[in-house]
Amino acid sequence: MNNIKTVDKVLLSLLESNTFISGEQIAKELSISRSAIHKRVEKLRKEGYTIKAESNRGFLLQTPYPHHIILEQIHREISPNHYTLLLSPQTKSTNTLAKELVTQYKEPFILLTRDQVQGRGRMNRTWEMSPDKDIAMSFVVPCDLSPNHLFSVIQLVSLSILKVLNKYSDDSCQIKWPNDIIANNQKICGILTESILEDNLIKYMVIGIGININSDNTPDYAISLKELSQKEQNINKICGEIINHLIELWDKFPSNKDVINKEWEGYLAWKGEKVSLNFYDEIIEGVLKKVTDEGHLVLEIDNKEVPYMIGDLSKIRLRKS
Repeated sequence: MNNIKTVDKVLLSLLESNTFISGEQIAKELSISRSAIHKRVEKLRKEGYTIKAESNRGFLLQTPYPHHIILEQIHREISPNHYTLLLSPQTKSTNTLAKELVTQYKEPFILLTRDQVQGRGRMNRTWEMSPDKDIAMSFVVPCDLSPNHLFSVIQLVSLSILKVLNKYSDDSCQIKWPNDIIANNQKICGILTESILEDNLIKYMVIGIGININSDNTPDYAISLKELSQKEQNINKICGEIINHLIELWDKFPSNKDVINKEWEGYLAWKGEKVSLNFYDEIIEGVLKKVTDEGHLVLEIDNKEVPYMIGDLSKIRLRKS
């Protein structure tokens, strides 16, 4: 199930060429034999790509690229960086697998899958995705951070995703405390942040991201970007843009923590409105006043501000029209 793949340089060369590219040129660029190129082309054909071959002209990638996650297309979208892109075609959970891989990949890496069959969410919930239609990935970075930074990391990830989704949805998305992104009061993205600690310091951040991109017929409480925008989206382009934002903000963290906090609060859903909080099965109602730097939700209840560290927040019963 966990057949880990990295960027295929032969496919990348074909994607980057808008015309025929000779086997000799590919061999020279990649320092591999012509025989190895022919074997790889045959394997790509078996994976569903239509590649035309002509004597004295070389190879041409003909078909529209398969619409599912393709590392090579994402690689073309992202800025040069020191992160490794990995793909597991199918896995139980990208976060679970990513934590198994941290000893193998010492540098930062991003793990994606086309089909996550046992996705995990906050508070032991499940996260379901439509295979080949939605994004499921884990952003994994070695670090030396105090656990006090954990909520700021969630804010960083939320902002990175929200900016891209808003670009394709006429600014329809907001952030729902603590780690969801919603549109029309329906969930479009969930984030699961986990950490590996040593000597009271976070040594690895493992950030799971699930985004409804092209799924259809989502449940009442959810929505996809396709449903929101009324058109199918380029999943690889969107994924690449999100990765660019993640890397840009992470590489400046934690010095940009205050800037992130201020911007994040500007996108906070239901601020100043009456909400309900399921707090250990007790339903608490109040006005959402703010979220503290430590990530505590502050509700105004009977003219008093009360902080909460955990709970399930809602404004209305989420129903589609």
